[in-house]
Amino acid sequence: MFCYWQKQIVLWFVVTFFLPIEGVARPSKEEKARRRSAFWGVFSDTYRASGCLGFKPVDLACAKAALNDALVHADVIEISVTDKDLGFSKRLKLIQGKVDAADVLQAQSEIKGFLRSLFVEFAEASAPVVQPDKNLGQKVYKDYCASCHGDEMSGQGKLAGKLKRIPPSLNRSDRSGTQFPFGIYAVMIHGTDDGEMTSLLDVLTVDELWSVAFYVASFRFNDLKSFGDSAEREKLLAQGDTFALSALAMATDEDLEAILQGRGICTECQSALYSLRSEFPWQVSTSRLDPDVKAPRDQSEYRALVILLIMVILVSAGFIYILKRTGRVDDR
Repeated sequence: MFCYWQKQIVLWFVVTFFLPIEGVARPSKEEKARRRSAFWGVFSDTYRASGCLGFKPVDLACAKAALNDALVHADVIEISVTDKDLGFSKRLKLIQGKVDAADVLQAQSEIKGFLRSLFVEFAEASAPVVQPDKNLGQKVYKDYCASCHGDEMSGQGKLAGKLKRIPPSLNRSDRSGTQFPFGIYAVMIHGTDDGEMTSLLDVLTVDELWSVAFYVASFRFNDLKSFGDSAEREKLLAQGDTFALSALAMATDEDLEAILQGRGICTECQSALYSLRSEFPWQVSTSRLDPDVKAPRDQSEYRALVILLIMVILVSAGFIYILKRTGRVDDR
């Protein structure tokens, strides 16, 4: 019986690794590119929907249009997010139901979780690798963005009046709960589906895009000139790993404020927010991935290593058994 199972193991290995199986074929480069493009479409459209819900007054029509655009891209991506029973389209339709019912708070909460799931499961490799450059971000914004969005990011640029839809203001205080660098970056990567803002991926480098995204997120803190309490600053620097580039990229100002208060760094956190938006991305050396993003990748790599080790052991045992049966290995 023992020899029978050894034969089965060797046969399974040969079938799995040497025979072509259509179901596990690797996607082509074109398919990967199509999925990657669809991801940016889903993320940027859902991010825009979040912004529409954050406006005062809430713009439900804008949110519905953005979610409809997101659904068009969602069907292309053949993976699921954190809830393995719900794919992209199903989760987006649930969010649409909340918007249709004018349940704004619940819709905002669902969108925030959805965007976080997308980032952790699919796009953590897209978190900024090189520390952004504020001067570069300011220059690129002036050269490529100000003509529509305005020098003060108010949406009143020289070309704004010629557009079908006035660009949204990027410096409004009511965007503190919906605006974050990764969302800005995604919109620049994908553009908008109505074609009025085209993708900048073929125009700007990834480093330039990230620098602009962080610059826009920091703009409303430009009037603050100092950090404030030195004790707060020391606490913040001591917990610098909490504010890795990926965390700063994915967090809204409200998210960052909640983290700061939860860790006892500050009570009134405007000066600390100033430091996180206007100092950390440019001057403070932080890690690239925060623990919440790094953990799933580490677990995936660990599982892959364990599976590889098991395969090596099984293959070795199989070859030893074959050599013994053919008399090429002495049992002594």
